[in-house]
Amino acid sequence: MAQLPKPAQFLTQWLPSGLCGGLAVHSAAAGNIRAALISTLIAAGWFVLASSTKVFMERINAGLNERVIRTADKLLIATDTLPGKLKWKLSGFLGKYYNSLIDSHCELKTEGFNVGLPVLDLEEVFVPLQVASQTPRKVPGGVVTRQPVPPLGNGETQQLWDFLRESRQTRSYRRIAILAPPGFGKTTLLQHITLTYAQKKQGKHKAPKWVPVLIRMQDVRQSLVHSQPPSLPQLMRERVQQLPACETLEPPKGYFETLLRKGQCLVMLDGLDEVADVAERQRVSDWVNEQMRQYPQANFVLSSRPHGFEGERLDKVGIVLEVQPFNLEQIRQFVQSWYRQMEIRQRARDTPAVRADAEEKANRLIQALLLNPPMRRLAGNPLLVTMIATVHALGNALPKRRVELYREICDVLLGRRLYAKQLTLPLTAGQNQNILQVLALALMQQGKTTFELQAVEPLIQEQLAKTSAQTLTPAQWLKGIQDDVGLLVEKTIGSYEFAHLSFQEYLTAVQVKNLKQEQLLVQHFEDGFWAETIRLCAAQSNASTLIQYAIHHQSIQTLSLAYDCLEEGLEVTGEVRQDLEEILEAGLCSDNPEVAAIAATVKLSRRLNRLLEDDAGLAIDLSYLSQAEYQFLTHQGDDSENKFRLEMTPAEAQQRATPLEYDMVLQALTRLNQQKLPSEQQEDGYFYYYRLPTGEELNRYPSRDNEDLGSWTEKDFDKGSQSQGIRIVREKIPKNYETLANYLAAGAWKEADEETLAVMLKVGNREGDGWLDKESMETFPCEDLRVIDRLWVYYSGGRFGFSVQKRIYEEVGKDWDKMSERVGWRTQTRDAGDAGGHVVSYPLGHLPKGRNRSLRLGLVVITTWQFGITLLSRSDL
Repeated sequence: MAQLPKPAQFLTQWLPSGLCGGLAVHSAAAGNIRAALISTLIAAGWFVLASSTKVFMERINAGLNERVIRTADKLLIATDTLPGKLKWKLSGFLGKYYNSLIDSHCELKTEGFNVGLPVLDLEEVFVPLQVASQTPRKVPGGVVTRQPVPPLGNGETQQLWDFLRESRQTRSYRRIAILAPPGFGKTTLLQHITLTYAQKKQGKHKAPKWVPVLIRMQDVRQSLVHSQPPSLPQLMRERVQQLPACETLEPPKGYFETLLRKGQCLVMLDGLDEVADVAERQRVSDWVNEQMRQYPQANFVLSSRPHGFEGERLDKVGIVLEVQPFNLEQIRQFVQSWYRQMEIRQRARDTPAVRADAEEKANRLIQALLLNPPMRRLAGNPLLVTMIATVHALGNALPKRRVELYREICDVLLGRRLYAKQLTLPLTAGQNQNILQVLALALMQQGKTTFELQAVEPLIQEQLAKTSAQTLTPAQWLKGIQDDVGLLVEKTIGSYEFAHLSFQEYLTAVQVKNLKQEQLLVQHFEDGFWAETIRLCAAQSNASTLIQYAIHHQSIQTLSLAYDCLEEGLEVTGEVRQDLEEILEAGLCSDNPEVAAIAATVKLSRRLNRLLEDDAGLAIDLSYLSQAEYQFLTHQGDDSENKFRLEMTPAEAQQRATPLEYDMVLQALTRLNQQKLPSEQQEDGYFYYYRLPTGEELNRYPSRDNEDLGSWTEKDFDKGSQSQGIRIVREKIPKNYETLANYLAAGAWKEADEETLAVMLKVGNREGDGWLDKESMETFPCEDLRVIDRLWVYYSGGRFGFSVQKRIYEEVGKDWDKMSERVGWRTQTRDAGDAGGHVVSYPLGHLPKGRNRSLRLGLVVITTWQFGITLLSRSDL
């Protein structure tokens, strides 16, 4: 029962009597007798009442207690009727929870790769990952994927945010599985999503306002495989209570249950594959499926490596997304952000000078990556590009010392990263690498990149017998390396390979060095399959013997490889170095035509193999063609290349070629397209086509030689004399256009015209009809249209091609009759086959045209002018 304290009781008893007495005296003094009498009577009455102290105070306390009880009851009733959200706001839980999430996830965490450099803010270096829907069994499982899968239906790959945003309209997007090989940033992606929600920044992605909960399956595995696993709300409550916070995080009663049922929670379950035991993983998958069934309105995102995702068991998943490799722009963005933050953290200040230094270092690394295709492909993996940046920042230049990078990557994948993720393998990192080295060397000696377990089982068993884990079978060992390390992947069912050829080549080089089998390299020196392994061996030892072999067995291929060994070799004797330099530099101007031709070809071959590559398969030279290379190409029209001889000094041979006429430049590149250099690596289904750059490409990739020197471009065919340099662009063209390119390069216009008709009918699936209808013209693939147009425009010096005809059509006011008159289709002209290579024999835009009078090619094979107009209106030329 409530009672007033003693001081309060005293004042309650005597204060009113005292005040009224004082007032009576004041009134009498002022002459107000009536007020004085009333105050005196009140003071006397209260005095008599207060004298009965015990009875008076008991009554006061009783009345007070009744009022306190009534007030408390009213407050409790009001509290019970408050909306849940208001009660939770009053509790202050969500703010404390978000602060704890920000504290836990604000840093970029690269598990297993800690070399003492500063820890960076996640949001400062995070690059949005691209995802694309994909069938799970088609997703590569290694640390490096092949080429990215095709874009989604809208023509673009997307981010996870896009699917979260559309989940309101598309119910299947409420159940998302994200698959990616090791190191592709699945955990970092979910960490980014969590951090964005905790910072209340999801609005910039137009995503729903959800409460995020991120749970690592590895941390809760034990409780989920128990006979009585917790419910999802229980598990969420337990994980939240374990978050680091200034005070204990205690969610309000029923908090997560309510959020789940109302669809106001985003549940992220990270690493389904990290439950290593198959039986346990099945039980965990069953638990996840059951939670998705119980809470149909809730939103789930699951992450896993491909091998750990059980699509058949997780039948509640609505869509499966594959994380895409970094493209070139993403690599640029990450490296620049990483270096900027690293420099700011290390130097403890953010100033223009610090940012300028960071940008310079980042650009050096980016250029090194672009000039080394194998390294560039490795950089598509977020973990590996982080390693590359770290190694580069610590002073190892790339790509010359890329062997150090491969060593660091293997150390991380086989050891430190497994430890950081609390995964264990039966063998140590060193033992696993020894077996991988033996396997890699065996594959190299067989000239293979793929293998079946049965074929290599005795080899692996022999190595396992040398370890303490003698009960481990080759199949179990292979599964561990594939699932938990990612250095081996299953290409097709039962067929395996290294995640990237570079790993096979590096591990072979290490094994050859350890076994001191340099003679093995010499035996394969002229085998292009061994070229990268030889370079990596040279980077770890004295390369003099390898270079001497090339000097004594001179060929374009051996000398090109020898020059690489000279640049990358750990050691090379002075005498050997001088001998090779004389062959390659002084040899350009040798009196011996054969030596001069070999030297020029080697120089040109090395240039073509070091072009800067982008994501679309386009490669551009960052320097200008030298006089030696240009003269060599223009000389190739002679009967024998052995007649080649430069009438200039070695210094002049190294200077940039600056031909004055477009036709001279075109002649050189035409010869280059007709060359088949031994060191060129052609891709299946494509051929290489060399051309001049566009103005846009020149702006995007400026020269590193002389910015004051202009460069010839594709559009310069109508210019007069210009003293400009030559930069080369290599483009991948589908193989089915190679014949057309050869006809055009030879000036065989009749054959090129007929081949154009043939390939277009084939692409348009109209071979049986012999013509393209309106629908075929409207749907003809724009990429194929551009390829055909580019080849015609280029080899005709800008006179013929679809885009040329389109320009004329627009110039004459889109009048078909005037266009036909302008290009000479309505006048008596010689047949296309009679031109004899002289394109000026016909009006601008005349070719290509059909051999049959009923067929014409005006952007495409047509039978009526209406169909021609349909194609002339297309915007993709």
